[in-house]
Amino acid sequence: MCDLSHPFRAFPALAVKHDDRTALQSLRYREPDLVGLIDGMAPDEYTELAVLGIHHGGENLGVGSALVVTNSRRGSESNLYGRVDLIIVDPAFRGMGLGRAVILCLLLHMLKTHGSRLYSISSLAAHGAVAKVLEDLGFQRGNREAKNFVTESLALEAGDHDAVIDICLGELESVLQLINFRLRQRKTPS
Repeated sequence: MCDLSHPFRAFPALAVKHDDRTALQSLRYREPDLVGLIDGMAPDEYTELAVLGIHHGGENLGVGSALVVTNSRRGSESNLYGRVDLIIVDPAFRGMGLGRAVILCLLLHMLKTHGSRLYSISSLAAHGAVAKVLEDLGFQRGNREAKNFVTESLALEAGDHDAVIDICLGELESVLQLINFRLRQRKTPS
């Protein structure tokens, strides 16, 4: 498990929780139409399933899942690809940047855990907000669009991993500051 606590240290009420399957089930119950890759894949079909949640004072605000899969047809050491799967934010906390924070945490987790073995990260973005975040981070829109989904991908070359980690960390620190500010505004009476 990779440590993602550093960006959260400045905001003690905010925390990232690893293997947050309870939060995923809870928020997913509210979004019954969401379909993820984890629904159709058996555990032996992927190398890792990461489920990360963001909490504030113990309350679950948002959660996401990502899969890392081995490409056995790729004849090199970099034979893993990552897929950002589900991103769910509690409706009461949408518009605060939590989806962006969850995506960044998932990307950091995959990059830090699997390093140079990861040759690509992609997503089938069902929400325009997810596609926007990925495009902001340098992901490229695919040339085919499935029904209700947009493909986004980031090809990783040797040496790119550290640069992408630095970009994601900088973005995460900024978005956590914004989330913290917005959460504090909600608690402050007008």
